[in-house]
Amino acid sequence: MEKQLAFEKKFNTLKAMIRGSRSLVVLTGAGISTLSGIPDFRSNTGVYAKRWNEYQVEEILSIGFFHAHPELFYEWAKEFWYKLDSYLPNVVHTSLATLEKKGYVRGVFTQNIDMLHKKRQGVESVMNCMGVLNTTTVPTATVITPMHPLLLSF
Repeated sequence: MEKQLAFEKKFNTLKAMIRGSRSLVVLTGAGISTLSGIPDFRSNTGVYAKRWNEYQVEEILSIGFFHAHPELFYEWAKEFWYKLDSYLPNVVHTSLATLEKKGYVRGVFTQNIDMLHKKRQGVESVMNCMGVLNTTTVPTATVITPMHPLLLSF
């Protein structure tokens, strides 16, 4: 009962802050998508704590490794990143979309690459600070192309 009262007090405070704001922007990170089943990167059980073949995943995700071994990077990506389409938005994603539709949230800035903020009629105004998985950028050009045709070539 004590935890419920503490939660209600915090929730009511948050609700009052949202209703009282003139312009609300939300910043999100990996904690949002872990509720959908996507592992984070830095916890003890996160992506960086894992090994793939003989490599640490953190090494695989470095730009140096990508330049030296792009085929290994894409092989790893097929097993992890390109399965992100099977995950669904959770209560946080849908709540942010509802708050945006009601005019409380003006936008979401996210470091997540999973695109869950936009999936299933989600948030319209999303700034993907670290990119998304449905596009790729050629490092030596300013061209952005769909990811899937590129991925299929490996």
